[in-house]
Amino acid sequence: LKQQGLLVYKATDAALFRAVTHRHDARPDLRLLPYALSAEAAPDAHLDGTRLRVLDHDLGDVRDMPLSFGGLAKYNIENLLAAAACAVGMGIRIE
Repeated sequence: LKQQGLLVYKATDAALFRAVTHRHDARPDLRLLPYALSAEAAPDAHLDGTRLRVLDHDLGDVRDMPLSFGGLAKYNIENLLAAAACAVGMGIRIE
């Protein structure tokens, strides 16, 4: 990753979490943005009830997002969270 790079990762993956924290110890310039279905695991990018939240942005009800299949496809909700975290972390405006 380049200087001041953004690292978005799944907070609930224990092996990945260890690797990321090890990397961050060596590269404190990296910006970390973990995501998870629960706010407890990832307060910055998570599912709040049925609302997708990334940083200060409410991105809407996942049941209205076709990829979530009415909010039932948890793996796709995690994909939506990862993509949204990348976009917001890179400074793409949410309107």
